Amino acid sequence: MAATAAGHVRGAEPADIPALRRIAVDTLRWDGPDAGSLVDLVWPHERPELAVVAVENAVPVGFALGSVRGESGHINLLAVTPQARHRGHARALLRELEARLEAAGVQRIHVGGASPRFAWAGVDVRYSAAGFLLESAGYVRAYQAVNMTVDLADAGTRLDTAEAEKALAAQGVTLRPLREDDRAAITPWLASFGGTWLEETLATLERPGARCHLAVRADGGADGADPTAAYLGFACHGVNRADWFGPMGTREGERGRGIGSVLLRRCLADLREAGHESAQIAWVGPTVFYAKVVDAYVERVFWIYSKEA
Repeated sequence: MAATAAGHVRGAEPADIPALRRIAVDTLRWDGPDAGSLVDLVWPHERPELAVVAVENAVPVGFALGSVRGESGHINLLAVTPQARHRGHARALLRELEARLEAAGVQRIHVGGASPRFAWAGVDVRYSAAGFLLESAGYVRAYQAVNMTVDLADAGTRLDTAEAEKALAAQGVTLRPLREDDRAAITPWLASFGGTWLEETLATLERPGARCHLAVRADGGADGADPTAAYLGFACHGVNRADWFGPMGTREGERGRGIGSVLLRRCLADLREAGHESAQIAWVGPTVFYAKVVDAYVERVFWIYSKEA
């Protein structure tokens, strides 16, 4: 049990989760009303020892949550309630979680990129104190990622896909949701995109509110010799956060036909229908594409940090 100037750090337990949600809401000012749900999103169910909490007078005042993927360790969330800052809690939480990750055998520790379940691509630059803490602890900024925002309330007819779907239908392309009976056939194709897109996309079959739209060949893929040939594109929303879009992919050789544009707009229309006034396009690669198709703009910037364990 690590000590701080005002209390101590111990392993967190599921019974602490309600208190940790309250800390997240008090702390994560740039994450809006779902800040408390991020505790549940990244809680380390498979490695419960990677949840630690800072306590003052038996009351949780901060916490840190981590995960392990292969030889990499991840710090997924660290927060200290504003009333308890500048007492050494954040640094003590960081050191304790680092020690537990090192005990798990990781070779490098990252802050950001903890797919397939992640709350952010990295540290939002507006949470400046987090970046200062990490840099003082020897972390190096590895790269930068951005989220783009789409104003759904003012989207007007930009999300309408009726005419585009008719054009694709004339080319033998059908749009429909991902179904459970797609799982076996689509898995090898999704795996070909690399990363954790396979896991993230299949998660839409299980998570409430999440959804994946597909573009498929109307003929099922010629002679059916390759069951993956039927799939031309996919796009998801709600995988980790209710109003976030992604991942999305289109089969090589089928790009430029408007498939991605239609799938994107279908997902955003879902989010608007669900009552969201805006959507976040997470961890964006082709920013120009999203700006052109749905008038998206860069709003959140994240720094990804890492250091040797």
